[in-house]
Amino acid sequence: TRTVAVVAPGAGVLSVRLDARDALAADDTASAVLPPPLRPGIAVVSPVDESGDADPDPFLIAVLRELSPAQLRVLDPLTYERVAPQLSALGLVIFDRVEPGVLPPAPSLHFGAGLPGLPARAVEQPTRVLRWDRAHPVLRDGSLGSIYGARSLAFAQEGTDASRANAGVLAESEHGALIVERSLAGHRRLAVGFELMQTNWPVQFGFPIFVASAVERLAPAGPGAAGAWVRTDEPASVTIPAGAAQVRVVSPSGDVRTLARARADPPGPIARTLAPLERAGVYVVRAGEAEIGAIAANLAAAGESSL
Repeated sequence: TRTVAVVAPGAGVLSVRLDARDALAADDTASAVLPPPLRPGIAVVSPVDESGDADPDPFLIAVLRELSPAQLRVLDPLTYERVAPQLSALGLVIFDRVEPGVLPPAPSLHFGAGLPGLPARAVEQPTRVLRWDRAHPVLRDGSLGSIYGARSLAFAQEGTDASRANAGVLAESEHGALIVERSLAGHRRLAVGFELMQTNWPVQFGFPIFVASAVERLAPAGPGAAGAWVRTDEPASVTIPAGAAQVRVVSPSGDVRTLARARADPPGPIARTLAPLERAGVYVVRAGEAEIGAIAANLAAAGESSL
């Protein structure tokens, strides 16, 4: 048995072929239809404005929206403290200038505020990044050399200069650790000493790269449902989308089967059962000229055949 990891950024069809020659080639290839990966949900906790509403950094929110999370919630500190135990289903909680009383039951990213279990001191003077770990997944695609802040935090450091990378210090200023990574309360935490509104970072091209890398590091997009396929002796299910009168299923050899909507069918998507697909391979489902899906049919049997 061999396991192979494949990085698939979106939906698609995965086919595996054995490089072998035998009497039956139909079972030397197997395919699966892969659904899109599941995107994490994100909550942002920020201070409130004069009207009492949460007021997150606008650059941070703009970047997060471009990442298209499964959901994006904005919470004020009091609401967060009330619903914190319910946030375990989210992939990531981001704290913007808010130090939580309790860490969330999910990975978290912190800007400009401390967090339980990670002591920090305020630095009320201009701060620049002196050095950073260019090999770390969160920092390897961007530069921090031109970033400065009017004020910041310096986090407590662990270990000696030679062991800071292993201790989770990702970046340092002349005042101490500026970006750190820790495992606290069972989840990974990434803390940034800069308060975004007090720096020039959000208007630099490296900021969205950092946020995207941090989200991927803390809450990577998970797989969707398992890859789908049918055996050649099983019926397949095909969905006729809303607004389509029919779909065509094109076999690997080019043969076409048509599945039509009946007059009594509701206007929304409906499922139709397709008779067993006799030939192994990938069948393409089309609505008009658009390709809307695929069916993977595999010859999966304990014995190939009597051939």
